[in-house]
Amino acid sequence: MAGSCFGYVTDWNFIAFLVILMSLLGIALLYALSNFLSASTRAKIRGLVRTEVTQVILSGLIIVLLISATSVACDVTQGSDPFGFATGYVGELITGPPGNGFMGGIQLITGLFSYSFAYSIVSGIWQGVGDLVSSYLSGGGQGLNTPVFSIAPAPGLDLGIPYGALSTLYIDFFFPFALVGISLMFVQYLVLVISQAAAFSILLPIGLILRSFAFAGQGLRNAANAVIAIAIALYIIYPLTVAFDAYSITWIYTQCTGGLLPPACNPSANFLTFATDLNVNGFLSQDTTGTGCISTGNYAGNFCSMSPYSALSFFSGELGTILPLIYPGNAIAGAENITVALAEYLFAAIFMLGINLAIVLAFASGLTHALDYGIEGAASFWSSL
Repeated sequence: MAGSCFGYVTDWNFIAFLVILMSLLGIALLYALSNFLSASTRAKIRGLVRTEVTQVILSGLIIVLLISATSVACDVTQGSDPFGFATGYVGELITGPPGNGFMGGIQLITGLFSYSFAYSIVSGIWQGVGDLVSSYLSGGGQGLNTPVFSIAPAPGLDLGIPYGALSTLYIDFFFPFALVGISLMFVQYLVLVISQAAAFSILLPIGLILRSFAFAGQGLRNAANAVIAIAIALYIIYPLTVAFDAYSITWIYTQCTGGLLPPACNPSANFLTFATDLNVNGFLSQDTTGTGCISTGNYAGNFCSMSPYSALSFFSGELGTILPLIYPGNAIAGAENITVALAEYLFAAIFMLGINLAIVLAFASGLTHALDYGIEGAASFWSSL
């Protein structure tokens, strides 16, 4: 087992076994006190002690199984802490790793704002061009009259309307979707951090303590089982689902090229539409791989995306970064590209997150019911003695 996984498996062991030890100590004291009570009371207390011992044994068995389960989880993430692997992947979805052009949520939002601002400027440029053309055709308001033909004064010609519409589209339509996506990624990141810190260090001990009061009735047992199931789902299942997201995204966007064969690649990837660099006069970052696809490094394989517009280069006064946008073909290509980039991001941020939540909730619910039936069966065994 890699050193990075040691804490994931062992950090919570001490407090869990301490709860077991304290439970055994309480049972021993209760049993000793029963010797000073009447015969009928002593019989009731010793019957209660049998039930409590059952709960302690089952709690200890759960801890042993969880140690094994966390070790297996580390093997699934190839010796890495599952939480470290998962937070690394989600972090890349939020910011994008530096230097490789991956479209993270912050980059996507920055790109949308930058494009919207740039197209508002382009709209003004084209509007000015339209005014000049309109003024020329109108002959300064008098129209043009020649021996061959005459042109009446032309109304205002606003050539910037399409670009203004694009500017509005990026902010009013695209931006809310991007904001929802990055917000969900931030929430998922926080849940991962909180789960790592509290699931087995706080929730699991609480569940084990509640189980030590089995004499309080079935309702308290069910509550204890629910707390334990939630702790297991958050500490083991949840980070693994996020890790599988990374594996899934890798496979979906990995094309079978360069000698790769299924199942190492997706044979249908060639039919997908990827968001790639426009590569127009340096306006967008270049595709250094020569494949039209930006590599994402450690977590998401060949997840392709468009690099965002560089607002810094615009404000530095480089007119060349704006001029390519004036050409309508570039504007259309840019709109198509950023639409695909947004769709790719929302797929990873919303669709995959929904699958994760469904798996975690289903596991927690199923494990709660399983623990309820298991505890009752064990208690029935002791009551028959």
